[in-house]
Amino acid sequence: MAETEKMHLKIIEGCRLPVKRDLEGQYEWHLAEVLSTRENNGNCMYYVHYVDFNKRLDEWVAKDRVDLSKIQLPKKEKSSHKRSADSRPCSPDREVIVNGITHSDCQPAVKKAPNKFPRKRKIVDGTSDEVDSQESEAAPRQTGSMTVHVNEDKVSRIKNINCIEVGKYRLKPWYFSPYPIELTKYSIVYLCEWCLKYVKSITCLQRHLAKCQLRYPPGNEIYRKSNISFFEIDGRKNKSYAQNLCLLAKCFLDHKTLYYDTDPFLFYVMTEYD
Repeated sequence: MAETEKMHLKIIEGCRLPVKRDLEGQYEWHLAEVLSTRENNGNCMYYVHYVDFNKRLDEWVAKDRVDLSKIQLPKKEKSSHKRSADSRPCSPDREVIVNGITHSDCQPAVKKAPNKFPRKRKIVDGTSDEVDSQESEAAPRQTGSMTVHVNEDKVSRIKNINCIEVGKYRLKPWYFSPYPIELTKYSIVYLCEWCLKYVKSITCLQRHLAKCQLRYPPGNEIYRKSNISFFEIDGRKNKSYAQNLCLLAKCFLDHKTLYYDTDPFLFYVMTEYD
């Protein structure tokens, strides 16, 4: 009876259940958490994150790849209720008699007398004492890509591009990238291999290639050896190319926050002449 009830449970965000993961043709069951749901041509799809795995492996799965018999519903958060006036008051302190001596359960805290002569810290050459320096070194960093993003947008947690085609290569993105929402409904996003402009179809790409005049990154070639070259691109002079480069890079960088403000940055691109 319990298994029948679980089969009729609706999968919601926050549920955990085993999901069949595709490993190059071989399937293995892994515990995963449902992050989002959607309907695709009448079929339910679930965006899952595999527990204890990197989130670049998150993916959309169909209903036939989940095991509903072992579903774990999300726990409800306990709301803190304020004590009303009719609630039972706290019990008074009890007295315990031991060897004829009365003791109280709750001993009053002994207050320390204020120090009239506070101890001064030694400062040598503008640095604090050794204890303070050790505490500052042990404290975690508050900046950088390794910190936890508490206010992370829910949309940015979900991978929105399935596949990218650049020239003769097809790439599978790892993370979210803020491409226009119109492109997210297509199975493949096509990029010009010269200017990195994004289009929705191969027909649009062919039209663009007929007009694109670039044949190498729009910057200064600073190094060349054999068929390998490095280019330095100024984000202020070549804003369109730099923005397209940032969108492509965000597909493989989790905590990159630079998308459109490229003016104060220089970009370095390695190319191979083929």
